[in-house]
Amino acid sequence: MPYVIGRPSKFLALAGTIAGLLVVASPAMAHRTDYVPQVASQPASSDASCPTVAASQLLSGFGDLNYYAPIDEGTFEGSTDAWTLNDATVVDGNEPWNVVSSTDSQSLRLSSGGSATSPSFCIDSRSPSFRFFAENTSGGKKSRLYVSVQLTDAQGNTVSTQACPMHGRGNSWELSPSFAFNPLDTGTVSAQIEFSTTHGSWRIDDVLLDPYAK
Repeated sequence: MPYVIGRPSKFLALAGTIAGLLVVASPAMAHRTDYVPQVASQPASSDASCPTVAASQLLSGFGDLNYYAPIDEGTFEGSTDAWTLNDATVVDGNEPWNVVSSTDSQSLRLSSGGSATSPSFCIDSRSPSFRFFAENTSGGKKSRLYVSVQLTDAQGNTVSTQACPMHGRGNSWELSPSFAFNPLDTGTVSAQIEFSTTHGSWRIDDVLLDPYAK
C-alpha cells in the first residue's frame, strides 16, 4: 500500500511526516521499450480528470506491477530546464537497472544542503502515486533525503506537505517506497515534488508517476 502524502480538508490538509527506509531490491530485468512517454507539465483546472498518460510496468522486476511514466525531465537525460535546482547538478551514472531506457546514462546529484524541485504535473481524485531511485553518496547515518510535495488548486491555493526523511545505506542505489497523493475530490491539482538533503550528498533518478489512466 502506498504511503499517503496528503489528504484534503477545506483545501488540502497538511500530511504528517512519514519516516521510512528506502526499499532494497535486486530485480530481474523486465522487458521494456527504449522509449517511455513522459508526464507532461499540466496546470490545475476545474476539469475532473487529468490527461491520459501512456504508461507501462517499468517496475515489474521489483514486484511492482503498477503502471508508471516518468515526470517531465524526471530521467535527467538531456535538459533539466523545467526543474529548479539549488546545489544540484546532472552527473554521469544512471540507476543500475535502467528501468526507463537501456541508453540512459545520467542522474541528478544533490550536494549537502541542496534541493531540486520538479516541474508541475497534473493529479486528480484517482490518487496517483510516485516512486524514484536514490543513492546516498556521502554523509553516513546522519545523511537524510527529504521528500515533499507542493499542491496547487485551480484557484491558486497552495500547500506543501513533507513526506519523509529517507535514510540510505550509502553508496548503493535503492528504490523508494511508493508514495500516494490524495488530492481534492473535484477538479485537478498541480503537483511538484521537492527533494532536499542534509548532512551529505545524494543522487536521484527516474522519478516515476503512477498515472490516472493506464
